[in-house]
Amino acid sequence: MACSFIYIKPSYPLIFSTISSPSCKELFGICESIIKSEIMALSGKLIGYVEISKTGDVFHDLFRHNPHKIVEITPHKVHDCELHEGDRGVVGSIISWHYTHEGKKKICKQIIESVNEENHMIVFKVIGGELGEIYKSFTIIFHVEPKGDGQQVTWTFEFEKPDTSVPYPTSMMDYLCNLVKDLDAHNSDH
Repeated sequence: MACSFIYIKPSYPLIFSTISSPSCKELFGICESIIKSEIMALSGKLIGYVEISKTGDVFHDLFRHNPHKIVEITPHKVHDCELHEGDRGVVGSIISWHYTHEGKKKICKQIIESVNEENHMIVFKVIGGELGEIYKSFTIIFHVEPKGDGQQVTWTFEFEKPDTSVPYPTSMMDYLCNLVKDLDAHNSDH
């Protein structure tokens, strides 16, 4: 018995195949596995860590309530933090970051999805700007946690790529980790 199926693989031409198989169920099981692996390749998670010398309260407060101070501390990287809706640091607030990344001025518009004050965690969902244009979805999680005798900032990106040609956001992770290092160096000096 021959079964026909159509399988659309992201960023590849439409593939039509006729396969002789004793069971169409087997064929559809194989297709389901292939499609699931393609979907998994499009969804990603990237985590970066930076050890810091200050307490989590300092960094959490900076990113939640005083992002405009980041502009003052690192004007060569972050040029503006514009509040569009709500109050600074409040869930549902919408902000835009204006920054230079890879030699280009860019914008990232975000909504604060959740805040955990006790665990120094903020979840930002990207809703516009270059990251919003490149990725189908992009969430940035900022978390300060204990590490040994000190503290560390953990950045987590959860994202979905529209197809396999879109790169993993490793350069953006490097950018944010270096930003934290700059902020920590400034805070250590003051």
